[in-house]
Amino acid sequence: MGHHVQFESATLRDDGTVLVTGPFSLFPNQPKKDALIAFYLEQGATKIEGEGRWSTGHTEWSGTGRSGGLRAGPAQATGLAVHPLDDPPGFMTVSWSGQVKVTAAD
Repeated sequence: MGHHVQFESATLRDDGTVLVTGPFSLFPNQPKKDALIAFYLEQGATKIEGEGRWSTGHTEWSGTGRSGGLRAGPAQATGLAVHPLDDPPGFMTVSWSGQVKVTAAD
């Protein structure tokens, strides 16, 4: 099994940000190091960007961005993970896209 990265939820928060989450898993025998995440959400003419991370031992990544006019409903989502490698030293990138449902905070 390879990297498994997806969008699972996007929640509008009262402070004007959006919290975005999704599952994240690595290839077997990959170094267990944290990954940086960049993402974009788009609803019609509204486009926002955000950043987050995945931490070793967790099954999900999370990140935040300014909500910038997003509203409850479907959004197109695009993400990029940057994961450090040991041998040879360097980085691996993984990108993905899909739909995510934006919901209002409870």
